[in-house]
Amino acid sequence: MKNREVEIRFRLDVSDRARMLTALTTKGWTPVASSQTDVYFCSASFVDEGRTKECPYVVRVRTQNGSGKVAYKSFTGDGSWVEIESSVGDPLAMQDILAHIGQRAYLTICKNRMSGRIGDIEINVDDIDGLGTFVEMELLSPDVEAARATLCVHAKDLGLHTEHIVTEGYVQLIEATLRP
Repeated sequence: MKNREVEIRFRLDVSDRARMLTALTTKGWTPVASSQTDVYFCSASFVDEGRTKECPYVVRVRTQNGSGKVAYKSFTGDGSWVEIESSVGDPLAMQDILAHIGQRAYLTICKNRMSGRIGDIEINVDDIDGLGTFVEMELLSPDVEAARATLCVHAKDLGLHTEHIVTEGYVQLIEATLRP
């Protein structure tokens, strides 16, 4: 079985953010800061009909510190993502290509990210425009349940309580703020 992207995330307030950065640094986390703009696409028919939440996939074009990546992501129903990602030389050209093949941009998320690893776990502290601050932990594994359990152990070790896991992704959280 192929590796899946398994994530857990927690919303942080200002004091939690400072405490989290200290705890992560103590454990050897050496972050790299970046500014990211993510533009999300799905089939134009879903966007035109206002049914983006029903689209079975998203395509994300990320611009980060002047470079770009494109990613296809589809939710598997077991709490993990199938994700295929590749670098692109010109993110704006990639957006044009997607538009020409029937994809439509429907959401843009801007964030400042501090990203690092502790072992196999990628840990991001994200400050997201209009949404707040989050810590996101990610592990690639073919065994979704084992990966989630590993992430929960590490979260607990950082003082995070698993009953406070935010189950929605950033796209869903932003969409919820846009509802009338």
